[in-house]
Amino acid sequence: MSKVEMRVDPRFWHACAGGMIQIPFLNSTVYYFPQGHAEHTHTNVDFRRIPFPTIPPCILCKVIDVKLMAHKDLEEIYAKITLCPLENSIEGYNVNGGCTVSDFTDKLSYFAKTLTDSDVDSGDLIVPNDVAETIFPKLDCSTAYPVQTVIAKDIHGKSWKFRHAYLGIPRKHVLTTGWNAFVIRKLLVEGCSVVFMRAENGDLCVGIRRPKLMKKGRNVKFSGRGLQVRADDVIQAASLALKGQAFEITYYPQAGTPEFVVKASYVDTATRVQWRDGMRFKMAFETEGLSRKSWFMGRVSSVQDVDPLLWPKSPWRCLQVKWDDEQDLLQKVKRVSPWVVKLVSNMPSIHIPASIQGARRDHLQTPLRDLDPTHILELSLFPKHLDESRETIDLTIGRSSNNLKKNDDKPILQLFGRSIDTDEQVNHSSDEKANEVNAVKKDSRILMTNAGYVLKSLRPCEELYELAFL
Repeated sequence: MSKVEMRVDPRFWHACAGGMIQIPFLNSTVYYFPQGHAEHTHTNVDFRRIPFPTIPPCILCKVIDVKLMAHKDLEEIYAKITLCPLENSIEGYNVNGGCTVSDFTDKLSYFAKTLTDSDVDSGDLIVPNDVAETIFPKLDCSTAYPVQTVIAKDIHGKSWKFRHAYLGIPRKHVLTTGWNAFVIRKLLVEGCSVVFMRAENGDLCVGIRRPKLMKKGRNVKFSGRGLQVRADDVIQAASLALKGQAFEITYYPQAGTPEFVVKASYVDTATRVQWRDGMRFKMAFETEGLSRKSWFMGRVSSVQDVDPLLWPKSPWRCLQVKWDDEQDLLQKVKRVSPWVVKLVSNMPSIHIPASIQGARRDHLQTPLRDLDPTHILELSLFPKHLDESRETIDLTIGRSSNNLKKNDDKPILQLFGRSIDTDEQVNHSSDEKANEVNAVKKDSRILMTNAGYVLKSLRPCEELYELAFL
C-alpha cells in the first residue's frame, strides 16, 4: 500500500461518500460495466486497443476483495474492488445476490452541510439544532452561556477541537474557535461539504466532500475532480475480464459518475421490465444537506442506446428521462440506468385536450372530482359480450335515454319548464339505476383481470374512454 493511501472505517467512509453510494461486499455477485468504467475517466477510451472482436456490455463477476481508502494529502475517498469473472457471465447463470457494504447506510447517524461563503469566511459554522442534539455531545443549555469543547477525528484519525456554543437571538448552535483553522487546513471553499458522524464507539467524526466541479477563480490545488481513473486502467481491466482473469478497479464516489460495478440482482430485476416511452418512475436523490434521501418523480421519454455502435442493446443509462420537478439537481440528469429507478406505473401517460375535457364535463350531473377511483373505473368498463360490436352505449350518471322512452306514457309534471318526477317514478328510476350499477360491477370484475382487453374495449366508444381518464 502506498504511503499516501490508508484504509478507512467503512461507516465513516460511507458517510463521507454519501448514502446513495453502494459498494459491493466481499463474495457478492455483481455486473461489471466497461462502458461505465470508461465514463469514470472523463476522457475518451479507445476500446479498439482490446484484442477482442466484440465486448459485452456487462460481465458477471464475483467480488473477491474490497478496500475502502482515503488519499492522505487530497482528503479524497475511493474504493479498490477486485473482481473475478464468472463462467457463463452473460446468460444462463443463477445469481445469488450478495449483501453490500452499504446495507447499513440507512442506519448511519450523520449530517452533511454544503458550505456557503459565510460559513467559510466568517470563522463560525451554524449547526442545526437537531444535529447538535443528536450527533454532538450533549450541551447543558440551562446555563446563561452554554458552551463546551468538542473533539472530532477526521478521516485520517487526526483530532480537531471546536468550541461549541449556544448563543444569539434567537439562540443557535455554533462552532466558533477551531472552525477557521479547520477550514484553512482542509482548503475548504464554498460548495464543499462538511460531514459530522457519531461513530459506534461514541467518537465524533468530521469529514469533507469536495464539489464535483470547483468554481472558477478559487486559489486551491484541487481541480474539482481530484484523483481520476486513467484510460489505460480501463483497457487493462476490460482485457483481463474478457480473458477470464481477476482484475482490480478503482471507484471515486466524488467523481460524479454512476457506479459501474452493480449488484447482479438489481440489474436482472430491472432488465426484466419492458421499458417504453411514457412509463412513470421515481428515483432517490440525497438532499437536505446531502444527508437524507428524497424521491422525485419522472417519466421515460425514450429508450435508446448511449453508443449503438460500440455497445448495442446495452442497458447502461439507456433510459432518457424527463422530470416532474424543475430543480437544477434533476435537470442535469438526462439519462439513467434502469436499476437506479423504481417503476411507478407501466401505463403511458394519456393527454386529453382541454376542449374535449370541458365538453364531456358538461354532460355530467355529478362532478368527477366527487367520484372515487372505483366509481370512475365502473364508468369506463364495458361488458365483454359488447367488445366486437360497434354500437355505442349510453352509460351516463343521470337518467338514460331508454328510461325516458319507458316513461313517455306516464304523466309528466313541469315547473319552470323542467320535469318533476313523482315518488313512484323516482323509486322506479332508483331501482333501475341500482340494477345498472350492479351489472357494470359484475362485468368490471371480469374485465379487470385483463388490462389490455379493457383498453381494447374502450376504443369503440370514445366518449366513455375520455370520461374515464378526465
